[in-house]
Amino acid sequence: MTPLRGTSSPVAVIIPALNERDSVGMVLDAVRSLDFNSIPIVVDGRSDDGTVEIARDKRAEVLFQRRIGYGDALQTCIEWVLMKNAAPIIAMMDADGTYDARDLSRLIEPILNGRADLAIGNRFHDMDDGAMTLGNKFGNMMISRLVSTLLRIPVNDSQCGIRAFRSNLAKDFLDCSNGMPFATDMLTKAVQRRARIVEMPVRYHNRVGTAKLNPVIDGAKILYTIVLSASRARHGFGAGSPSLGSPTVQRS
Repeated sequence: MTPLRGTSSPVAVIIPALNERDSVGMVLDAVRSLDFNSIPIVVDGRSDDGTVEIARDKRAEVLFQRRIGYGDALQTCIEWVLMKNAAPIIAMMDADGTYDARDLSRLIEPILNGRADLAIGNRFHDMDDGAMTLGNKFGNMMISRLVSTLLRIPVNDSQCGIRAFRSNLAKDFLDCSNGMPFATDMLTKAVQRRARIVEMPVRYHNRVGTAKLNPVIDGAKILYTIVLSASRARHGFGAGSPSLGSPTVQRS
């Protein structure tokens, strides 16, 4: 496979999964077809529908979560990648077919050319009809506006789950939330590190299979995390790990 311009090292692609047998194989095939060397890693939340067997058949690394939750899956894999020193860049996307793997190349590019430490997607740029309910869309927009205001960074889609980041930033993400608020915690940690953040338009498709999120409960947890994280970011700005640059967001 031809490496993406600027790197010959593989990119670790984290794919959290829980009973996604109808889509995980398709997602892995899409990742394998990209224009860079990758290490696809499926982090399984104890599926019982054959998800793990499909992932292994597709030659993916398979890890099992230590606990439960979206954030725990990502942290389990980040810890593994750092321990193995497996890749200088880590990307993440869901196993349900909602994200387009081709967008990973675009997210990785600003990191390779030195313009960003963290690249996040913006699903509102190109969303399939019915991919997100009107209520969820409104909730995501309001949450994103709140994150943008409290963290003082101009992001339009703070909860987007397709992202890429430098591995030297990843250690800071190991003490984030175990659940859905992980996405907000991640941004808070990046701001504390003065990371350069780029938001880029991505495609968002209808998911394959049954949704597992509870918009009311998960939304409430995210809102609580936003307020808590914003307070920590303001008081702990620049503390902890060495800073990476200016805490700015560029839109591409």
